[in-house]
Amino acid sequence: DKDPNKSSKKLKDRIMTTIVIICFNMQPSIINSSLFLFQCQNLYRTDIQVDFLTQDYELQCWTREHRSWAYGLGIPKLILWTLVLPGLILRILRKNKDKLDTKELKLRYSFLYSGYSTKKYYWEFVNLIRKVIVIIIIVLESYRSPILQSFYTLICGIVYHVIHIKSQPYSEPKLNEAEQDSSTSLLIICACILYFQVREIPNTMDIIILVIMGAGIGYF
Repeated sequence: DKDPNKSSKKLKDRIMTTIVIICFNMQPSIINSSLFLFQCQNLYRTDIQVDFLTQDYELQCWTREHRSWAYGLGIPKLILWTLVLPGLILRILRKNKDKLDTKELKLRYSFLYSGYSTKKYYWEFVNLIRKVIVIIIIVLESYRSPILQSFYTLICGIVYHVIHIKSQPYSEPKLNEAEQDSSTSLLIICACILYFQVREIPNTMDIIILVIMGAGIGYF
């Protein structure tokens, strides 16, 4: 006969694994939807700025109704999905960092640290921070300044690239090399995009930048 305690424990492990995977896969879209509550645009006024929500142009930003949505729903969702839930899981991993090879921890959380070196078990959360920052930049700057959006994304990419080179988080050297190549390619593309946003009129330099952009994609 099967041990009911073992079956119950196995079921709990599977449920926990499912919850962790679902939460981390849903997180970017949930953060994205939360930030949309703060994405406003001036539609027609030139003398004074009057912003409206880009997801609903009938709702004027920072009115009582908008603040109730932004502060009552947007901020709590951001705090929960960017700080509370990741913080709780990181705390569990940190508390059991010497037991990550045990069957129980592997069943529940290996999705988060598999492939990373023992000392860099937390690296998925570094990637998470980068994703959140990029989402914030893309959503909040898209209607304000595309140039600043590209510039901030480029800076974020450079910082992560440097941190990754110094940390070498993956257990396999080839994975570290692949990540560095991917990051380098992305930086080249971002820099080229920024050029096209900054330059005022088309010129012969455009062809050179397009070639560099193609080389950046081909490099990876």
